[in-house]
Amino acid sequence: MGNKRFGIVRIHFAIFALLLAFNFLDGQEQKDSSGLADIFAQNSESQPSDEVVEVEPVVVGRDSWKEAPESVNNGGEKKEKLSENSPIGELDAIETKQANFDQNGLPLLPPKVMPAVNLNRNFEGTLVLQPRKLGFVKSFAYQLENASGKRLAYVDTQGLHTVNPLQYNGKRVNLLGKLEPIEPGSKKLVIRAKIIRLIE
Repeated sequence: MGNKRFGIVRIHFAIFALLLAFNFLDGQEQKDSSGLADIFAQNSESQPSDEVVEVEPVVVGRDSWKEAPESVNNGGEKKEKLSENSPIGELDAIETKQANFDQNGLPLLPPKVMPAVNLNRNFEGTLVLQPRKLGFVKSFAYQLENASGKRLAYVDTQGLHTVNPLQYNGKRVNLLGKLEPIEPGSKKLVIRAKIIRLIE
């Protein structure tokens, strides 16, 4: 145990002695050689501070930047000739011009959102069978009425393949289908029913 401690103390002592030797040698070298501060001080002392050294700018194509370019007269003549031959007129404002489309072109009116008549929607009301009016057979035998008995639309039952609409006569139903006019421009509407459900 004592030998290990003695060995560790010897190693520490040897390292300490080496560090002292390096510091001593480094101090002697610094006395002999001059540092960076000394070098910069010598340069500043050698050049007088009153004189300012200017660097002449380099201009491509000239020996000195103070020389005038040789092609001043030629360029002036070319500019005059160009201005005489081709005067530049004022351009038309783009915003004021309207696009003129022919019959095969695009329409001038912006596109509109069309009414959603081609979508399948749910309609609720009472399904009523009225195949005739004043003895004449109607195009659509069924119609959907609201609670006050007013007709909302006729009902086209050709899309109901597996269901007999007669069993829903006089009952409140929910119809899923498209709402369309009977004829183009007509105010009478028809529901192209696809699904019919009883409302309890």
